[in-house]
Amino acid sequence: MAGAEGNGSWQEPSIPKVDLGASGSKNRILKDTGAEKILEAFMLFLQQQQSIERREMLATKSLHAIVEKLDQFDGQDISKYLRMYKKEMKLNRVPKWEMIQTFKLAVVLEIRELVKGLIEHFNDDWEVFSRAMKEEIFLEDSDRVIKRSFLEWME
Repeated sequence: MAGAEGNGSWQEPSIPKVDLGASGSKNRILKDTGAEKILEAFMLFLQQQQSIERREMLATKSLHAIVEKLDQFDGQDISKYLRMYKKEMKLNRVPKWEMIQTFKLAVVLEIRELVKGLIEHFNDDWEVFSRAMKEEIFLEDSDRVIKRSFLEWME
């Protein structure tokens, strides 16, 4: 490399020129079509990332509002909790599939695994997911009541 610099054969790489167009209002990015395509792909990627971040921010905002109003879901009054959760998520225009995915963050640790299992099976339809949640929580409540009643009866 030092020899090439010494004999004067080294040249700076050419930089593509930016053409602002006749009016200057429309930007023509680069004359080189390969660089244009790369830049367009990068711009599209950035737009998609911003969209994802915006959705996540809205879901997080909704989740905070729900937990602030109702606390984390602990298995009691499932219908009210699901109704409020859905209302808050819709208010912030959170997609239904993301409503389902973030629900596990709104529950106490004791039932989080149960909720994760339901999410795996019903991850694309909120109505089906909420129905399954109600059924599962009702069954757990029934089991608890039966166990408690049995233990009380045994005493």
